[in-house]
Amino acid sequence: MHKISQRPVQRLNGSASTAGAGPTGQRADRQTSSITVNRAVMEKGASKQLSYFWFPQRDRVLTNAWELKVYNFWDALTRQRTDGALVRLITPVYPNEDVAQAEARLTAFTQAIVPVLNEFLPK
Repeated sequence: MHKISQRPVQRLNGSASTAGAGPTGQRADRQTSSITVNRAVMEKGASKQLSYFWFPQRDRVLTNAWELKVYNFWDALTRQRTDGALVRLITPVYPNEDVAQAEARLTAFTQAIVPVLNEFLPK
């Protein structure tokens, strides 16, 4: 049996872009230093994994699947575009460490990778 512990959103500070569009935030500003992500700790038996995920969609970073559907519909009507992405980053929580150490590792990786990803995601 899988056990998933999820915190709805978490703001990471660093060199990433601001998250949110609409009810939960504004358009992404690539000059700022935080991003909002979903966070989940997944367990099966003795193994654990920590995951961050979000939905980048044309200068918006969404953390809610329902928001994604609404904006996808809106963009189809107004821009004739429905492209977007799901970004999910996962790290194991090793037996000799706690979730905080895995979180520090995943946060550092997220801060390093988001500026690179932004160059390839739809605008």
